[in-house]
Amino acid sequence: MKPLDQVILREANPFDPITFRSGNFWNEDHKKAIDSIHQNDLNYMSQIVSLVATDQKSRSILLTGDSGCGKSYLLGRLKKQLNPKAFFVYVDPCPDSEHIWRHTLRHLVDSLMHIPEGQTESQLQLWLKGLSAFKEKTLLGKLLGEKAQFVSNFEGTYPSGIYEAKQFFRVLYELAAKPENHFTACEWLKGANLDEEDLKILGVKSVIDSETAARGIIGNFGRISDATKPIVLCFDQVELGQKLPDGSIDMSHVFNVNTTIHNDFWRNFCVIISIIKDKWMLNKKNIPQSDLARFETKVELKKINLEQALALWKLRLAPLHNQVNPKPTSEIEPLTKQELETYSQSNKINLRVCLKLGNKLFSDYKSTIIGEPVSPPPEEKKLASFKLTWQHELTKQQKNITHIKHFSTLELKQMLKNALECLGVKVIRDKFLPSPSFKSYSLIFQDYKNQKIGLLWYEEANLRSLNYAMDACDKSIKQKIATSLTLIRAETLGKANNSGYKKYQLIFHNQPTCHHICPHLDSVHYLRTYQVLANAAETQDLIINNDTIDLSEYQELVRESEVLKDCVLLQDLGIIEPIIIPPPPLNKVKEVVSNLLKTNHMMGKIALIQNVINLIGQVNESDINQVIQELCDESIIRILNPQAKPQEQTICLIPQ
Repeated sequence: MKPLDQVILREANPFDPITFRSGNFWNEDHKKAIDSIHQNDLNYMSQIVSLVATDQKSRSILLTGDSGCGKSYLLGRLKKQLNPKAFFVYVDPCPDSEHIWRHTLRHLVDSLMHIPEGQTESQLQLWLKGLSAFKEKTLLGKLLGEKAQFVSNFEGTYPSGIYEAKQFFRVLYELAAKPENHFTACEWLKGANLDEEDLKILGVKSVIDSETAARGIIGNFGRISDATKPIVLCFDQVELGQKLPDGSIDMSHVFNVNTTIHNDFWRNFCVIISIIKDKWMLNKKNIPQSDLARFETKVELKKINLEQALALWKLRLAPLHNQVNPKPTSEIEPLTKQELETYSQSNKINLRVCLKLGNKLFSDYKSTIIGEPVSPPPEEKKLASFKLTWQHELTKQQKNITHIKHFSTLELKQMLKNALECLGVKVIRDKFLPSPSFKSYSLIFQDYKNQKIGLLWYEEANLRSLNYAMDACDKSIKQKIATSLTLIRAETLGKANNSGYKKYQLIFHNQPTCHHICPHLDSVHYLRTYQVLANAAETQDLIINNDTIDLSEYQELVRESEVLKDCVLLQDLGIIEPIIIPPPPLNKVKEVVSNLLKTNHMMGKIALIQNVINLIGQVNESDINQVIQELCDESIIRILNPQAKPQEQTICLIPQ
């Protein structure tokens, strides 16, 4: 057996589809890239951003291309390349077009709170230091000691066109001078409905609770940013917007944001809207011509050439080749250039198709080395592959999301709604509460007894707002809109003497048909994992067992695999049966070990352990070794060379 073959038997497939997807560039690693791929497009977009930096005139780019061509990944590369020269903002698909400005503002501030690579301060802190009012350092030192003087100086520097100028500049003061109030100030800028005590700390009287207010605050960033670096607003996966009655996609609200930036002469913005080419061609008819005219530049990503595809294969296979001495004569062994040429068209190939081909060929080659059939039936292997994809995404969300209010109340409710529909729960009515301020956070679903369950998820901290929310709940009960009403809220409910708390007690403690559920962060991780993978399925970015999975297939896999069974919120709502007897502590480790061997046929013990750690996160190597021994005792897997050193041991699945 060739030395490389021995390595291939030990290692996982380097073309694992889990690594194909790219999303929010603040949560992704873009170190591994082939510089030549889409380099001209990257350079062109960089030039546009540089023009904005030169004359402060806002510009727009429409980024399009086939599914799997690398649009999201290119945004990440652009951020990595230009972050020293610009501030970057990633905007997820908006769940409700009525909230597009508040959604954009939240993502704007969230992104500005990130610390760029190579920096010690956040984008927001760097943006503040770049403002012209901060240029005189001696003056700044004096201003930071006196809030009124700080605000007065800013009002003098920017005398007109600033929305809620005093409140806005007071919050900037807290950001610049009071580190202990930094998070609260950021929450205000994001549009969080803060409580009275926090508002008093910031020295402001009101919150950003409307589309007009959110648009005004975003405009402020443009009106006072002449002396700072450009702000690059990246609207990704726009094709996931709301559906219109005829089934087409409503993208007009996103394009209207860009038009407003131009029409109102907000400076220093570069707007990038990314969308799949065929979705764009089918749905651009819904966008007013005046909005389309505001896009000066269109960048369409093409297929990659064979040299770039070969370089991509070489990059993926390099870690395996580095374990062999002397190295194989071909840098893409065990794959061949001829196989790539067979699947290409006119020496061109889609980026994702190139990776999928590498996955298939590598897996097929590994099977030929093994000789005997150790792979499970196709459907079992597909389910194992899906569970690994789910676990990978869940671990990522557990790492990135540290508090429930990472998401807006609207996003939380929408994620729950989508998960309910996946599980076969009929959502009878969306936005049912009889109040414009709270209806977007509510829905009615039908339970297994055919009862109509009203639901409100509301996490805003402001207790006066909670009081009004309780009024809306009380009104819906009197109108008998639903059979029962459930409030989902982890945020504080106030004290016994608060009006909202008293109403809460009357409704949710004294009425048997009304219930309060306090959600756990872990449930949000499950809901977000479902949503991210659902988005990937809708944009044809979800690859399971080397097959592209659409939304209906994804939802079927979610139900079949029961990956949502541990979501406590769904259990509390009665959608999923609660787990009476908790599973063994190492049950998840055992499942991951088994699924890795189902999808990789055979692996070295060290590679298997490392992959388990990567997928689950915090798990002891000794626990994984214990699970491996248990699976051997249960005749599910076997160690082919148990007498060898651990680093030389190879493990395979026992065909059932």
